[in-house]
Amino acid sequence: MSTPDVLHALAAILATAAALLALVRIGRGPTQLDRIIANDVLTASGIVLLAVMIVVWVRADLAVALILLALTGFLGPVVLARFVRRDKPHEKKILTQEEARIQREMREEEAAKAEIDELLRAEEEAQ
Repeated sequence: MSTPDVLHALAAILATAAALLALVRIGRGPTQLDRIIANDVLTASGIVLLAVMIVVWVRADLAVALILLALTGFLGPVVLARFVRRDKPHEKKILTQEEARIQREMREEEAAKAEIDELLRAEEEAQ
């Protein structure tokens, strides 16, 4: 195996690994921005794989597909970024275990205070 063959194989393996990791990130998120970036990485991996195929198979006719993939790879994130809404701090998000515990404790404290206030009001009315 010559040096160019090794480099082509290495590029294909790394691009495939990047594509698989990008698919995982697309699935797991957690934010829309993560998914958009992972989509961009997936497109870049596809460009690399297509470029390696063009060089290894000596198929210049695939260059059109490479150009189309590069254009969609550029325009896709631009269009998606236009329509993605900004996350607001008060909106729902995925909480860490610590944040969920703190919120649960705060709700329990508020419920206990409300119950105490209710008992005090009932006691005042009874007198």
